[in-house]
Amino acid sequence: MAIEVRKTICLACPPACGIDVHVDTEKNMPVKVEGMPESIVGPICVKAEVIPEWYEHSLKDRLQHPLKRDGVGWKQISWDEALDIIATKFNEIKELYGPQAVAYYAGQIGPSRDWSFLARRFFQAFGSPSFATDWAVCWPNRLTSVVMTFGQYAVPTLLRAKCIVCWGGNPVASVPMAGNSMLIRKSKGQAKLLVIDPRKVELGKAADIHAMILPGTDPAFGMGLLNVIISENLYDKEFVEKWTIGFDELANRVKEYTPERVAKITSVPADTIREFARTYATTKPATIFWGNTMDNVDNGFEAHRCIQALIAITGNVDVPGGSRLIPLRCFSKIPLGEDQSLGYEDILPTRRWSKMKMIGEDEHPLWCMQSGETPAASLFNAILTQQPYPVKALLIEAANVIVHWANTSKMKKALSNLDFLAVFDYNMTETAELADLVLPAQTFLEQQGIFGYIGRTMFTLQNRVIEPPPDTVSDMDFWLKLSKKMGFTDYIPWNTMDEVQNHILSPIGLTLDDLRKNPGGVFFSKAGVERKKYEQEGFRTPSGKVELYSERLEKLGYDPLPVHSEPLESPMGSPELAKEYPLILTTG
Repeated sequence: MAIEVRKTICLACPPACGIDVHVDTEKNMPVKVEGMPESIVGPICVKAEVIPEWYEHSLKDRLQHPLKRDGVGWKQISWDEALDIIATKFNEIKELYGPQAVAYYAGQIGPSRDWSFLARRFFQAFGSPSFATDWAVCWPNRLTSVVMTFGQYAVPTLLRAKCIVCWGGNPVASVPMAGNSMLIRKSKGQAKLLVIDPRKVELGKAADIHAMILPGTDPAFGMGLLNVIISENLYDKEFVEKWTIGFDELANRVKEYTPERVAKITSVPADTIREFARTYATTKPATIFWGNTMDNVDNGFEAHRCIQALIAITGNVDVPGGSRLIPLRCFSKIPLGEDQSLGYEDILPTRRWSKMKMIGEDEHPLWCMQSGETPAASLFNAILTQQPYPVKALLIEAANVIVHWANTSKMKKALSNLDFLAVFDYNMTETAELADLVLPAQTFLEQQGIFGYIGRTMFTLQNRVIEPPPDTVSDMDFWLKLSKKMGFTDYIPWNTMDEVQNHILSPIGLTLDDLRKNPGGVFFSKAGVERKKYEQEGFRTPSGKVELYSERLEKLGYDPLPVHSEPLESPMGSPELAKEYPLILTTG
């Protein structure tokens, strides 16, 4: 057995740890995975360690060729025929209903992947704003709250923090390098650990304070913490006076959220709320690590706004051990010639490219404006209701929506309501089984890509370390081939993957060769190292300050201040429903 060690990244989850893949070159199979010494992202977890088992068992019956539905079965076809079918169907539906009737959905942390740049550009060329991704149930919910408050993204830093708050996440299981770091710092007496989670998770058992709130009451808990910190004068007065706007309005808003009132809403004792607030506010520097929980509940944005306010009024902004302000390079906003701005209006993709209203824009204007895409739930609703306009075709890439979206029966009904469904994946998933056309994809170990990190101003190269089955196609090549088939060379003028990726890197002065020479990743900005940059530059908000009161939110019809509202389906939000169904389900 001939073994080669090849370097790439693990894309089993967003941290994208650097990995050394031990490859049996005779069998073209991974046999062992270890952390990459050059990478600063790690250590790896079990998800990377079991990649060889994934290849051996989960991929043994993978898709090998394009398949066209043929009655109750499938017919193998060529890639050229498959692309012809997509182009023909898309154009037919565009002619009958307009370009907006053709939609797209991507999963697998698509917006962090370079191929999302081509996917979005393809839909711009086609003229359809019906573009959605798994962003709708993940990070941009909190990103938007941070941008509305600070003007750019703020990430927690654990290394020097003397107080770590873990809010609505279980990183020991989901992001082990972060969860284990919290446990180590706590066990060594280097940091106090405060946990907000309704479950008795491992971090909660180790914590100095574990606030076991009722699911969905996070904004109320946040307002209670703000009440204590402000009423007891535990906030950073110098920072608040010099660098925030709206503090007086915030202070007035949280007066009614006394610990006693919040205790009734959250089930956390009033004394625990006080102790939690005092510990966080007086133990500096402090950082807040928050998970995906609040991205999946209807009042999550307000919970995120409370978190940003807590970070701000305690002065834990852009300090070692606090929350770092970093610029973001968004693949969906890479331009075709001009420099990419980092002004506050350009942190997120925005909807400016779209010539018509997106699905869901009337109900969710902030989301559409800031994410630059359709809310995915609104997209699936539109397929069922045909409102605000018909959606007749859908291309799904790297997502099994039947499984990972709630209400499976509703999702099946929506997909069955389409005139045309194409699925691009490496297995015949439950979603692919409903498709008219199934396209064989390559795994992340089989294709070259550029990965952009969320918490670091860094790009790294995703190397091909396993040779893919011969009739499978990488995500980037798929969009290049389909764009040429559709005649979109003005929007997508490149011929090879390398050309696209060098274009993506060009605004920051990097090339693929730079990434190849540095397998652990290359930083494109010193923003992750420099501290308190706002003292020279101000914040990237319209006011140049931290906006505790947001006029931008007010103009869009939202409350300019954090506020607590009960989730629709909760004991207090739907008391009659709770009588019949008294248990609360929490799910990942």
